[in-house]
Amino acid sequence: MAIPSNSRHSGLSGGEAFSHPSPGEGRPRIIPVFLPHAGCPGRCAFCDQRAQTGAEADPAAALERMRAGLATQDSSRPVEVGLFGGSFTALPRHSRNAFLETAAEHARRGTVSGVRCSTRPDALDPALARELAEGGLTGVELGAQSLSDRVLQAVGRGHDAESVNRAVEAARSAGLRVGLHLMAGLPDQSPGVFLEDVSRAMALRPDWLRLHPALVLESTPLARSWRAGAYRPWPLAPTLELLGKAVLAAWDAGTRVIRVGVAPEPGFAGRVLAGPRHEAMGQRAASRALWLHVRRLLAHEGIRPRSLEVPARHLSDALGWRGEMLPRWKALGLGREDIRPVEGDFFLVR
Repeated sequence: MAIPSNSRHSGLSGGEAFSHPSPGEGRPRIIPVFLPHAGCPGRCAFCDQRAQTGAEADPAAALERMRAGLATQDSSRPVEVGLFGGSFTALPRHSRNAFLETAAEHARRGTVSGVRCSTRPDALDPALARELAEGGLTGVELGAQSLSDRVLQAVGRGHDAESVNRAVEAARSAGLRVGLHLMAGLPDQSPGVFLEDVSRAMALRPDWLRLHPALVLESTPLARSWRAGAYRPWPLAPTLELLGKAVLAAWDAGTRVIRVGVAPEPGFAGRVLAGPRHEAMGQRAASRALWLHVRRLLAHEGIRPRSLEVPARHLSDALGWRGEMLPRWKALGLGREDIRPVEGDFFLVR
């Protein structure tokens, strides 16, 4: 795989210099408005949005929380409204309009910079995407989960992989930014299938990506399968390796990875029966992706490294959670004393 040319700066200071492979670190301030299961036609095998968000599926109450949150904002730091946790585009039209009109009112005041929502791929067609864009929606996150028809059928998703392609095209045609949500470790999803999911997703050039490992949550169909021995979640260690590869694939495609792992909510941990989880999953996946990127660059350029200078703000990612990446750097010929923090924006291999 080629090294993205926009990250390389050969010959700088007598070594191989490169910027962090992530396409961007900035992200808007978001006010999340959770609508768990709202608009969803059924329950997928893995899903319990109430446990994951800590909110109830009451659009009217969510609208009031949104209004209360926006009332405290000022135009010096505008926010983006995120309508998460359900299938926003499948809500009744009057309900969708109530959220968008509230956001539009604050956009006119300069306190809201945009509105994004999450939804199912089969709940967005070209006409609806245009209508929502005209109403103020600026981005949509599609819960693809997988791009394998076999996996989607196994989890009772209710749509096929082609629905993802159509929804991305509909959103883009309406001028909406597009994010994708993928999961790792679903039933009938092998590691190879997951990496193929990532490859197919990146071919769609999403603006952002969210990655979640499949967890067994109490009171879900997946929990029943797990108890019956019909489903075995992936272990943490190989899942982290796969997520690291997925993060690097996203970076190579120019896609920002906005989250790896499930954001913990009060009471959520007690609902998890099994599955790969860790409080630093995002950092651990990103550290692996960075190491893979450097290893690939060294192999591509035929470099036997003597030292690695790392921008100080990225040192913890390079070393890894609790220094776990140090043995991997050692395998490349770099001891801890050879990895040095520096001011500036560029990594430098000598």
